[in-house]
Amino acid sequence: MQDSYTQNMINDLLQIIILFVLPVALLYFGIIPIKYRMLALCSVMVLILSVVAEERWTLKDLGISIDGISQAMIAYTIFTVIGIYAISAFAKFLNRKPPNISWKNEYFPILLVHIAISVLQEFGFRGFLMLKLEAIFISPTIVILVNALLFSFSHIIYPNKKVVLSATFVGGLGFAGIYYLFPNLILVSVSHVILNFFFILRYQFLSPQKVERLASE
Repeated sequence: MQDSYTQNMINDLLQIIILFVLPVALLYFGIIPIKYRMLALCSVMVLILSVVAEERWTLKDLGISIDGISQAMIAYTIFTVIGIYAISAFAKFLNRKPPNISWKNEYFPILLVHIAISVLQEFGFRGFLMLKLEAIFISPTIVILVNALLFSFSHIIYPNKKVVLSATFVGGLGFAGIYYLFPNLILVSVSHVILNFFFILRYQFLSPQKVERLASE
């Protein structure tokens, strides 16, 4: 029994390293060119899906459930509103202002890409990773902390690292914490999409170049 538990824990650790640490490290050190980051993300998602299928996860395991949906909606709504105010206050503190940009055809695909990224990140970091961490660590605090650290680490490939890494760590703590209390993949994904809009597109913390280029056209 103990040997089986140890082997499962080792397998889970290896999966976490391969899926959440190795790809980011390869991108960061330039072994995989940064322009292929979306391909790397999609590849990781395919591998995660293969693990989910192999281990016969249920939809409920992945946080896809309507159990306690009413209470969860209230919690996620409050969390998202607080997040919007926090991002706006952070932007004001750093004297960042929204770009003077119109919603034209070139801008819409960027929004769709960030929606897709937000959903995929939540599937990976909360739907999949949280359960893996819970199988390794007994303490909820450690589960949430490690999840937030890995989430923040995944953003090390972007510029403005001091701001981005600190903000994504705090955001990761929030997402992991509320997901631990209310494990609903759909609601946490919606929250992530909304907060990503403010953090990335409205205040340009992560990828200002694309938005600024569109604004100048």
